[in-house]
Amino acid sequence: MITITKTRLTVLALLFTLFAPSVARAAELAQTFRAAVHALMPAPSPAWGESKEAFEARMDIVAVSVDKAVQKAPPRMQYKLGLAVLTVFWGESRFSPLIHSGAKLGDGGKAICMGQHHQLTRTEEEWRSLAGLDAESTTRCAEATVNALARAWGYCFARDPKATFAEAFVLYGTGMTCRPEESRWKNIFIDRGAKWRSLVFSCGKGPSACLPWGKP
Repeated sequence: MITITKTRLTVLALLFTLFAPSVARAAELAQTFRAAVHALMPAPSPAWGESKEAFEARMDIVAVSVDKAVQKAPPRMQYKLGLAVLTVFWGESRFSPLIHSGAKLGDGGKAICMGQHHQLTRTEEEWRSLAGLDAESTTRCAEATVNALARAWGYCFARDPKATFAEAFVLYGTGMTCRPEESRWKNIFIDRGAKWRSLVFSCGKGPSACLPWGKP
């Protein structure tokens, strides 16, 4: 989990407007995020013991929560940022209800919710509040992921103006580098970057076109 010094999200948001295309707001963007979730995880894992109906309802909450979390960013930034959050959720948790609820923690009990956030400067109560299957908890986790990704992108961009969320994923996961080849999890981060790029490209054609693979 990233531990770099915080950078003001409002400043990074202005930078993001230079690189992200405009995408329609409100229901259309939330629908796109829902389609992206389905593309990443079409059905629940049998190991979860979760019905298809319960899974679909929970993923609806995830999509709406991510939509709410990106609304403080400029409109031209929200599309790529929301898809980046979903890519992190998929990569860190595969949308598992156990991780979503906080019943299962990662990194030896130090990381919580689908964004796998460490406590850092949060109080115990604030940290625990990031986990939960309800909309409020899910939104808090999504907001924390938005902030962490924005900081990661800002750090990477300052060192390489060509940096995108693909590089931010590496710093988000390692806290040390923006370059996947410098991490022992190189292939994992390359895969996440590829999935994000594919979603950005395919979902831009409409929710029904969302695919987490293929060449952009």
